[in-house]
Amino acid sequence: MNHTYNTFVVINPKSADGSTGKTLKKIISKLNKIGKFEYKLTEKQGHAKILTNSAIKSGFNRIIAIGGDGTFNETVNGFFENGNMINPQAVLGFISGGTGADFIRTLNLNSNIDNSIDKIVKNQVKKIDIVKLISSTESNNKIERYFLNASNIGLGGDVVKKVNSSSKLFGGFVTFLISTIETAMKYDNKKIKLVFDNETTLESIFSNIIVANGRYCGGGMKFLPSAEINDGLLDVLTIGDINNLEFFQNIFKVYKGTHLDFSKISTRQTKSLEILSDYQIRIETDGENCGFTPAKYQILPNILNVIY
Repeated sequence: MNHTYNTFVVINPKSADGSTGKTLKKIISKLNKIGKFEYKLTEKQGHAKILTNSAIKSGFNRIIAIGGDGTFNETVNGFFENGNMINPQAVLGFISGGTGADFIRTLNLNSNIDNSIDKIVKNQVKKIDIVKLISSTESNNKIERYFLNASNIGLGGDVVKKVNSSSKLFGGFVTFLISTIETAMKYDNKKIKLVFDNETTLESIFSNIIVANGRYCGGGMKFLPSAEINDGLLDVLTIGDINNLEFFQNIFKVYKGTHLDFSKISTRQTKSLEILSDYQIRIETDGENCGFTPAKYQILPNILNVIY
């Protein structure tokens, strides 16, 4: 892809537990290596989407997001309006400064700002899939959202709610691990119906369901080690009706991706997935709470240009 880029940088100063904002001058100085750019800081939740949307409409065709998985998620949503991409040629680059840093692991990027900027300078652009999610509010209104990495339904949704109300001073690994353990000890597994590709149905009691494009979530947990971000398929992992003992027997295996041989864990691929239940179950996407069931996921193949 050979373009002249008009670059806009979205910066979340609260990312990395506030250190992004504290080192802002240093970050801006390093960014000069990518050439001419404009930037704005996010001021509230959802602001990265608004800034990105406005920038693309104003003619910017390369967006660089600085923050965590939540900032990246909001930025991707800013590429869309009324269900369509505003500019299908626009490119997205990432500089990580977040708690989980899960999506960049799938891209084989790291949290070093100099390495990330070097990637942007080299500008190797590839197309990847993203996922469209339609979930529900508490009053059963529909929410449409797009995501890059992964979505949890059940235990993982409650974990993210706890993480986002906790201090992230000790980083992603510790924050997510403690929140996962504390939430799991109190969590009641739920009866859920899954419909794959509008035809195959599975109904059972589940602790958690992960619908993923990437391989990692939960601050480095390698839930779906063989997931590919450009294969046109969702990777779905289900965790059945596990008890506390089974949880502790498997929780640390997840970090190595060696958990898939446990009998109550299964995976499959699909292009779409509908999730139904008799009561509302919390959903998160890319580390942000995103409504409740019922919900439907759909893969959008090779739709987004990214630098990695």
